[in-house]
Amino acid sequence: MPSGIPNGTRNCLSCGKEFKPTSTRQKYCEWRAKGSCGYNASQPSRELYRLNPANREIQRQQSKVWHESHKHLRIKFRDNDREVSAELTRNYGITLDDYNRMLEEQQGNCALCHRPLNLQERRPHVDHDHFTKIVRGILHPACNHGLGHFEDNPAICRLAADYLEKFQCQKKS
Repeated sequence: MPSGIPNGTRNCLSCGKEFKPTSTRQKYCEWRAKGSCGYNASQPSRELYRLNPANREIQRQQSKVWHESHKHLRIKFRDNDREVSAELTRNYGITLDDYNRMLEEQQGNCALCHRPLNLQERRPHVDHDHFTKIVRGILHPACNHGLGHFEDNPAICRLAADYLEKFQCQKKS
């Protein structure tokens, strides 16, 4: 029994199973890179790193820096007409021409809030009914996400509007 280990057993850091280590450094029930417990050499340290709030903030900052420095790749990918057309057809049953026609009909504005769509920064979202699959319009990503959070339910949207209007009247008074 290795010294420094109470009762001569430990719990595996990967699967939690109790095991008898062969050395003080053994932390997993299997020595192999991927043992029967499903141990993945990088996973435990990644998990511990992710759980620490300070490390999460560092990771967020590093991610922002990377995405900012690689923005040209994202925009280049989104400008590829063939890939965009295939995505629109696969997901919504419309062509790139249909998409562009809808943008033209909406005069470059969001169908929900009527503010101008920023076509350079991020491709606007196609709004569609999840049950009937009918495309309703082109929206800002935030407007589309908002509808999604309200589960595309007009009653919930009206309640939200009433709620906001109630507090807007209180501000003016």
